[in-house]
Amino acid sequence: LNTTLSYSRISSRFQSSKTKVNENFSSNDSRKLNCDIFILTKDGALQVHRGPFDRAQVCQQYSLEPRDLQKIDTDIIINVPTIDVRQNRFICFSFRRLRSLVQVDRSIFFVPSAEKILRGSSGIKDTIHWERIARAYQRNVRYAYELYNKRFITDQLNNIDLMPFELRITEINLETVAHQLELKTTGLLNEFRQIREQAYTCITLGSLRELALLKEKVDKYKRHADLSHEAILEVLAHNEDMIGMYLTDNRKRDIADHTQVELLLEACTKEMAEVRRSISDLSNSVRTIESAIGFILNAVLNELLTFEIKINIIMMGFGIGAFIAGIYGMNLLNGIEQAPYAFYAVAGSGFCFLSGFISIVVVGLSYGLNNGLGKTPQMGWNSWYNFWCNYTEKMIQDTVDTIIDSGLAAAGYEYINLDDCWQIDRDANGTIQVDPIAFPNGMRALVDYVHSHGLKFGLYSDAGYKTCAGRPGSLGYERKDAATYALWGVDFLKYDNCNTDGTKPEIRYPIMRDALNATGRPIFYSLCEWGVDTPALWAADVGNSWRTAGDISDTWESMISTMDINNQFADAAGPGGWNDPDMLRIGNGGMTTTEYISYFSLWAISKAPLLIGGDVRTMSRDILNIYLNSEVIAINQDPLGVQGKKIVISSSQDPNSSNMVLTSECSSQKSIQEHQTWTYNPHDSKLRSNIDGRCLTIEKSNNSSDMYNLIATSCHKTNSKELYQKWIVNNNDQTIASQLNGICLNVNNRNNRVVTVSSCNQRDRQTWIWNKTDGSVRNIENGPCLTVQQKIEIWAGPLADQSQAVLLLNRNSTNSEVITVKWTDLGWPAKQWALVRDLWAQRDIGMFYGSYTSPNIESHAVQMLKITPNH
Repeated sequence: LNTTLSYSRISSRFQSSKTKVNENFSSNDSRKLNCDIFILTKDGALQVHRGPFDRAQVCQQYSLEPRDLQKIDTDIIINVPTIDVRQNRFICFSFRRLRSLVQVDRSIFFVPSAEKILRGSSGIKDTIHWERIARAYQRNVRYAYELYNKRFITDQLNNIDLMPFELRITEINLETVAHQLELKTTGLLNEFRQIREQAYTCITLGSLRELALLKEKVDKYKRHADLSHEAILEVLAHNEDMIGMYLTDNRKRDIADHTQVELLLEACTKEMAEVRRSISDLSNSVRTIESAIGFILNAVLNELLTFEIKINIIMMGFGIGAFIAGIYGMNLLNGIEQAPYAFYAVAGSGFCFLSGFISIVVVGLSYGLNNGLGKTPQMGWNSWYNFWCNYTEKMIQDTVDTIIDSGLAAAGYEYINLDDCWQIDRDANGTIQVDPIAFPNGMRALVDYVHSHGLKFGLYSDAGYKTCAGRPGSLGYERKDAATYALWGVDFLKYDNCNTDGTKPEIRYPIMRDALNATGRPIFYSLCEWGVDTPALWAADVGNSWRTAGDISDTWESMISTMDINNQFADAAGPGGWNDPDMLRIGNGGMTTTEYISYFSLWAISKAPLLIGGDVRTMSRDILNIYLNSEVIAINQDPLGVQGKKIVISSSQDPNSSNMVLTSECSSQKSIQEHQTWTYNPHDSKLRSNIDGRCLTIEKSNNSSDMYNLIATSCHKTNSKELYQKWIVNNNDQTIASQLNGICLNVNNRNNRVVTVSSCNQRDRQTWIWNKTDGSVRNIENGPCLTVQQKIEIWAGPLADQSQAVLLLNRNSTNSEVITVKWTDLGWPAKQWALVRDLWAQRDIGMFYGSYTSPNIESHAVQMLKITPNH
């Protein structure tokens, strides 16, 4: 126990707490929860129970479900902090170095087990590292314990009405997380100041190396602060969660009866926002000085390289001269020697030949993956979105048979990829083991079955200690796992990003790349990093594809917003490396057939991987036909490999229609920036969108009399609706308030893209930065721009045969639209004929001069074209 509680000073109340080894928990069973349990009771006492514990009995004791153990299991590293509310039962806090289960009269903290540290870690080999983690957990428990007693005793002495226990401990848990981040930020700031002072004295490569390491640490904690802040906002966004946090008073409440909880969480949000701001400032400072040092060192290096090149050229010249002098010294009588300019001709030819040879060698050098794969986006099938963890060898074999029989294989869907849950453990040598129940014949037998049908086989692993489903990950076992995959004949690896050691993906993912390369077997390397560290900017020499966004849902909103994100990185994709906006969940029931056609069309023109995420064994003919459209697939697989992107966005052609106003990432593309710029006229108090002159307008929600939407619609002049378009832009407190009743422009708690109006409170969600130079209006919370959602989009991309793939998209949720694409939009001369072909109808529409105008395109539908110029 002394190993577990290694504090130099501790309050007498903490020291006198009774230490127990609870016989109800302890077990010799192999299914153990490797942690110690600290119980803080309502009266401020602390009980300590030493682990490990039987998982089933922990579930029974605390009314947990087995899946809840992942949130409190200290073996599993938390990448995304969460606050899980189980109404009238418990509140579970899963944060970095803090796992807590709050019940009506006690808070149970889970801390890495002392026994585990003494016997050697499971999953993390470095015992010293594990001890450091355990001490961090212990410090947080101590801080929460002392803070609770300080407030509990103070309130009792002053006869202050006590906040319900579960709310008080919620406040203390969140303050503990913020305190932990504040301490780390202070330590990192001191480290930065030392490095900066040393750099000012003497700039060296060591300074740059230290700054790079510091930047990794700062970015890690910045991300944790951001995610912790989002975890609180997630609870604030759900009325049912806030109501469920009342454990003491568990009477049935009205949906809005949670003022006490909301005020508490708002205060915690503010505190966490301050922590985020501090660590963001530090991150910016580190990057600034790193760039300055790098610039200086590069300048010096360039000077040295230039000097070295000059010396080498001179020495090369001496060598050639010596060679020629030797020939002349031989006194040979020949035509070359006797020619008057022979010396210069031989010397010049030798120099040019040698220079050309060196240039070819240097240019030919390249670094990175170089496995020869991914010349076009990958096509195939993945198990996750239809089978999840519930699949067997027989189910995969049946899927293979269906892919062959349905024509999908002939259409190009060649990869059969198993996602998470195929692995079960490691043997004594550290070799990954297949789940024997799901795969009784082993993995090699299944791989051979897939290969025997002319298809390729893919597996899943994780760049962490455990996969997202809690199975063994590959962190620390990269070379061994890569060798095992190659031995089995694996052709594809999807590499996820759960339960990591906190190291940046830019460092962890190349390790597996090198391990795969070392096997000598070409294995397609798919990075599933969810886009959190913007892999499109660094993964081109690491993997064959990289995720640009989080997991997609089977809804129109999720699909279209995912593609909006993916579009930002269009220039990063090309043969050998592709942007991956996630799999195709077409046919799983969340959208209409029309929307699924739009889904497939957007993926095809964007050169996204075409991986089926549905059960092909039960797929309808309509859905199968979407997957089998050879002409749309040909756009995706075009050898030129240029990702198509948005080239035109515009409002509805119906003058009486309105567009939703929301927030989105500020665009850097000048061609589509107008939908994020505004003009304010103080004379009529109206905010007009620069893209079409429509006015920012308040509209009553159809779902609630108390809710309002924001739209851009035709500007009113004298009628009763004009007041709904009048605004006061206050440059002092940076608010935009309606003249209707003084309510302010507000970013919604639940969905950061949604903009509404609510009572003015001067919080960050109501604070806007007006840029009079470019006309943008940015929210101060995360910097997104106030955006008019456009109804019409034109996507396009060049093809190898000099034609263009063009997609006319109607994002309107109600009305049909007629869309015109001009040849000048495609970069062609206006006065030119071109052949237009409809790829879904699979027929030529005809020759058109200068432009093409579509028929009515229904809501959420597309017309996908191939346009070929008539030269």
